[in-house]
Amino acid sequence: MAQVSVSGTIHLEIAIAFGQGAGTMRTSRSAVKYGLALLRKNKHCIAAIEDWGTARTVFLGQAVKCGQVAAACALLGGVGEIRAADIESALEDKRIRCPVFTGRKK
Repeated sequence: MAQVSVSGTIHLEIAIAFGQGAGTMRTSRSAVKYGLALLRKNKHCIAAIEDWGTARTVFLGQAVKCGQVAAACALLGGVGEIRAADIESALEDKRIRCPVFTGRKK
């Protein structure tokens, strides 16, 4: 059986939490790539993953909210799947107060 790295396992946890929020709404491949890029490159995400024991509960809760808001953004945009732009819009939404993205610059 193949081994999965610790960060790979954490990425899966985050994806599952996002999916719980998104419900039955599909997520495009570009949105998945966008989300993974954020997790791998954003210094705040990297710090949260490095201190996963402390950050886990809050981070996963916010991933669920992000999935909910991204799904709503997709619906409002008239599309049947979550796009990268929907995730970006969700992260800018005031209802998602994830400490990881507070003060984030474009």
